[in-house]
Amino acid sequence: MNDPETLERLCRHFGIDTAYIDVWGKTNAVSPQSASALLRAMGVHAEDDSHQREALAARERRIWKRLLAPVQVVHAAVSPLQLHVVLPRAETGISLEWTLHLENGATRKGVTRPPDLKFLEQREVGGTVMARYALTLKEKLPPGYHRFEAKHTKITAGMLLIAAPETCFQPPALAGAGKVWGPAVQLYAVRSRRNWGIGDFTDLYQIVEDCSNAGASVIGLNPLHALFPHNPPHASPYSPSSRLFLNILYIDVEAIPEFAECEPARQRVAAPGFQARLQALRATEAVDYPGVAAVKRPVLEELFDHFCAQHTARGTERAHAFMAYREQEGEALYRHALYEALQEYFH
Repeated sequence: MNDPETLERLCRHFGIDTAYIDVWGKTNAVSPQSASALLRAMGVHAEDDSHQREALAARERRIWKRLLAPVQVVHAAVSPLQLHVVLPRAETGISLEWTLHLENGATRKGVTRPPDLKFLEQREVGGTVMARYALTLKEKLPPGYHRFEAKHTKITAGMLLIAAPETCFQPPALAGAGKVWGPAVQLYAVRSRRNWGIGDFTDLYQIVEDCSNAGASVIGLNPLHALFPHNPPHASPYSPSSRLFLNILYIDVEAIPEFAECEPARQRVAAPGFQARLQALRATEAVDYPGVAAVKRPVLEELFDHFCAQHTARGTERAHAFMAYREQEGEALYRHALYEALQEYFH
């Protein structure tokens, strides 16, 4: 591959960076082989210089033939806004009708002509000179996902118009010169005399109490998302099965109300062999996820059986609270539970 400029331009069109800065601050170039592989994964033939030039030319022709891009991102606080439209350079007398559909349901309409637009650049495509113009919207857009549509002669196009806030949400405590402090905590790595080899929600509660007493205002916490109960070694908090629900391994089993009610579960946990397993899990250098799952899962299942027999079957207040939770979470909880059940069964 002897034409790095063509490959780099092609990568830019598809949002692929050709360099990155590592954790040591060093800039590293992405190899042509890796860049080509990423392009192929996106359906672009980029095996050699010839294919890259063809793909780049086709991509640029396609861009210059579109009245509107598929999407444009703008700052919500900026006014006026400039939206790009592409029209034949020679057709100066045509009318361009546009409609802006805001996410809140409101609609704005307008009509303009090429001479009224700001000319940006032009390119000859298939024997026709196409021009890119800037269409100005004077009003500020509310943050959100809006729809912009434009029409001239027989051509109609639509574009997703994303109005992004200028900054992310800032807590009131950080406004102005405000400062707060607190520790970063990887909950799974927390050790305590009472947990079962992995930090749990009781540990987290204690950390919050201690840090608050020390004057901290925040805790930076690793994601606690649901993972894959059938496969405990798949432990990355950044690769969950769902971001809507929590990882059951963070439950403090002995803090569950049913544990105090269920004598068989307490006897199981109090047995010398079980206690020896807990001690070994607490003593490991790294979290033994399969080991933790092997001790927590059977006890959790036993406590749920107890709950069904002593609460669900009797319609207790706790059973009603559980049913209210199921109702509140609705279809999302049902699908998550169904997925986990099917995954365990078929695996």
